[in-house]
Amino acid sequence: RLLVWTKEPRARLIMLVHLVEACHGLRGGALASVIHSFTLRGNTVLKSVAENILIKVCRPLYEMLMLWTFEGELRDPYGEFFVGLNMSVDVNSLWNDKYYERAAMVPVFFSEEQAHQVATTGKSICFLREICLDKSRIPGLTQIREQAEDRSGNFFGSNH
Repeated sequence: RLLVWTKEPRARLIMLVHLVEACHGLRGGALASVIHSFTLRGNTVLKSVAENILIKVCRPLYEMLMLWTFEGELRDPYGEFFVGLNMSVDVNSLWNDKYYERAAMVPVFFSEEQAHQVATTGKSICFLREICLDKSRIPGLTQIREQAEDRSGNFFGSNH
């Protein structure tokens, strides 16, 4: 009887051990990619555990994505986002050299084209703000942000 009672918790613990081992040393999009691979398993209970972990791991990436694409601001103190910042480059080389894409940090659930569009969008807004000195608000930005938050609420839960 004890074996039957502990079968599911034991399977969860074994899966968590494998997940921790697979994620060792990873961060950001690379970490999200590995966790995502665990959501593709057949067992619905284990899949649910991995999905819950993935949601928590993706939240900071999502917030960086929103800030980058809406404000052109890269706030990534731990180097987890798939857009990187070269601090040694001055503002005059912003477009070509200051920001770059980090392919290893692109989550597997993003296509290469989507990652490139995100990088270019943020870089464009940053260029407008820093080089063209256009600090004006993007028309309809509040509505766009609210719609994005409403959509992400389905994924991230109501505590965002």
